Amino acid sequence: MNTTIPVCIPVRYTEGDFVGDLVYHWPFDDGSGKVLGYTARYDNQEEDKKVIPFFKPNGNRFKMGYPEGKRHLFGLQSLKDPRAWVYIPEGEKCESFLRALGVQSVTWPGGANAVELADWSVMVAFLNICILPDNDEHSEKAAHELARLLASLPGSREIRIARVAKDLGPGADVVDLAKQYVPDWNEFDPPAPESVPMLREVVLTSIEANIEPVPPEWLQPDRPAPLPLRRTAPPMERYPVDALPGVLRDAVLAIHESIQAPVAMCAQSVLSTAALAVQAHADVLVDGRRIPMSVWFLTIGVTGERKTAVDNQALWPVRTFEDEKREDYARAMNDYINETAGYKSAHARAARKWGMGGDPMATLGEPPKAPLQPVLRISDCTIEGLYSYLGTGWPSVGLFSSEGGLMVGGYGFNEENILKSLAGLSELWDGGRVARMRKGDGISLLVGRRLSLHLMLQPVAASMLMGSAVAEGQGFLTRTLTVWPDTTRGTRLYREHDLSADIRMKRYGKTILDLLRTPLPLVSDSGGHTLNPRTVTLEPEAKRTWIAFHDHVETQNGPGGDTEAVAGLANKIPEHALRLAGVFTLVEDASLDDVSRETMDNAIELAEWYLKEGLRLQGAASVTPELLLAEQALEWMRKQGGEIPMRHLYQYGPYRLRDAESARRIVRILEKHGQIEKVSDAKRETWRVVSDGLQGLSEDLSS
Repeated sequence: MNTTIPVCIPVRYTEGDFVGDLVYHWPFDDGSGKVLGYTARYDNQEEDKKVIPFFKPNGNRFKMGYPEGKRHLFGLQSLKDPRAWVYIPEGEKCESFLRALGVQSVTWPGGANAVELADWSVMVAFLNICILPDNDEHSEKAAHELARLLASLPGSREIRIARVAKDLGPGADVVDLAKQYVPDWNEFDPPAPESVPMLREVVLTSIEANIEPVPPEWLQPDRPAPLPLRRTAPPMERYPVDALPGVLRDAVLAIHESIQAPVAMCAQSVLSTAALAVQAHADVLVDGRRIPMSVWFLTIGVTGERKTAVDNQALWPVRTFEDEKREDYARAMNDYINETAGYKSAHARAARKWGMGGDPMATLGEPPKAPLQPVLRISDCTIEGLYSYLGTGWPSVGLFSSEGGLMVGGYGFNEENILKSLAGLSELWDGGRVARMRKGDGISLLVGRRLSLHLMLQPVAASMLMGSAVAEGQGFLTRTLTVWPDTTRGTRLYREHDLSADIRMKRYGKTILDLLRTPLPLVSDSGGHTLNPRTVTLEPEAKRTWIAFHDHVETQNGPGGDTEAVAGLANKIPEHALRLAGVFTLVEDASLDDVSRETMDNAIELAEWYLKEGLRLQGAASVTPELLLAEQALEWMRKQGGEIPMRHLYQYGPYRLRDAESARRIVRILEKHGQIEKVSDAKRETWRVVSDGLQGLSEDLSS
């Protein structure tokens, strides 16, 4: 324990039948180094405890009791950055532990029943606050009260709650979580310096896994809750990263630990890269049906979620391979140009002999074939451009973009072209023959091409796509595995970590590069453009497992079934499981010809998770442009605070509100949902926000 005990704190405390010895004491700092008082903990032999305050002035010391008026918060000296997350556990022990990990944290004195007695005004400057309650009903009630008090402060802020000790038994807290990893630690003194990085990782990861918005009814108990502008998605379930093959799992965790983007986002980028690497080499064969190993992904996240950084790390082996092949391509192209020139000259000479009865083609043979252009990644294209490239370029490509809105909002996805674009993409997903007829070009047939896809979209672009009746009806969305992870912003303190030196990323890169460097299985007379993948079958146990999964999903997919709301995705999810199983198999060992039972189990676990994610996002990621604009307007109004004249809204508000008619239309929506109210005594048309913006809003749409 801390050994320097102030003289005002007795080493033994007696109250009625309680006789306890001093275990630890905590000085309350005003944030500048001045001590405002102490609390001291006493334990007795029956394992009961009491925390006694010493705040009342007594000369140069303190005597037992709290000060007059509001009580000072504990841990004020840790508050530095108004934009970084502040964590509020219950109790000085937990706050001291969090502060030792280098995160911003405060708590209040007096325990669960004393939340209202503390001075919370200092928190007005902090924009992101996460409450960490103990695992008991008293602490839960305190968290409820604390959320209401924080929401009542002037201005606006993000208020979240994370129950990090919910699985550790009654009364457990964040210190109990840490104690599992350092059992010899005494829980009171700061943990050993060498264990701090590990404990910080444990705590922040647990917070990430459990963080969720505070229930809106906690924030405004005296006012009827406003109607949501859209259905609010519940928190995402933990991504089953352990279901991935070891080399992919380790890469996902390495990227997550370094970049600190959501695990699900990192997994999307790694899995799509793996699918690109294997899709050319094999298909899954089930009862005579060939299932391509191409897998399509959509990832939704706002600006600042580090989508591009994640994609750059996941795709580095693909870039390396393209650079290697580009050098070969330059040499081959030079040879092709020379050979073509020679062929033309020989053809001209032979043609002259043709007039004398010769047959030039009998001796010349076929003209030289142009080498394959080594472009494996396409970030933006029309369906015509994609078909054109697949006709003459690399036959196995990935349509990957960390700025997928450029494509979704572009020419190929406008009202006139979206059906054609989505139908064309779906043909490639199915792996069948794609026949095209164009004036001047005649008929062309694409066979043996493969396309993987991963588009990262901001919420506005995602809503445009997922709210499209064409995209839903045509089946494009059922062919994609979609995630919208909870944000990690506010928790991403800088980490010194060189991913290029991380052994996990090196193993991942070698695996992907080995697959990419494996010669393409091509039809010999196709000029190098048509793939001829081998087939991978299911081991008997794996097949029985997959059939059981297929039938289980089907029984839940009828009218009134658990998956009726996402019937299209549920119909495709067994095939998604086959594709994932094929990818997993080749990543583990490119020479394997069978999918094992274990691999199929892992693929099914992941497919089930994506089906649940589809159910979670149903209605939350699909919304009309009007409601999107209403959400943006409400977010803007909340940030302004106070009373906002209508004229101010359309002059300075979101760009698409820059006229009175649009502003009034959106205001009517917000008023109807109870999100804003008219200021009755204002001289001009003036409005104010009723809620704190948490009711029914998808976070960060203003970006």
